[in-house]
Amino acid sequence: MRGVVSLLGLVLAVIACGPSTSPSTSTSADATALPNGVTRVWPSSGPAVPDVAASLTLNTHCGLENAVIDFGGTLWDVVGYPGRFPNPPLGIGDPVDKGSVTLVLARNAVFQSASGLRLDLVPHSGPKDVFVCY
Repeated sequence: MRGVVSLLGLVLAVIACGPSTSPSTSTSADATALPNGVTRVWPSSGPAVPDVAASLTLNTHCGLENAVIDFGGTLWDVVGYPGRFPNPPLGIGDPVDKGSVTLVLARNAVFQSASGLRLDLVPHSGPKDVFVCY
């Protein structure tokens, strides 16, 4: 029972620091807790239409490197994010930043924040291991 409670806590924490979108983008990643204290996530979103923006609430509190961006059947990483920080850099909302994500090419996407900030995205290779933060 204790293991089930721990797993549930990790999954809830990943959801808290993971993506949230409008129903049209349905981007809730699948997650599995690992024994080393991180959670492995896989994409579960449907396909994206190139050049069509989809609403996205980016959960940023755990930092952009740790953000789970599940869009278009792919997990995405922010280009040029300078390593691990406990919180997002200046100009990004905390704990979330609302905006839209658009598939630009098959291998590129852009997150456009409601504040005007643009983040270039590249596909993450395979599942993504994220740490739980509070």
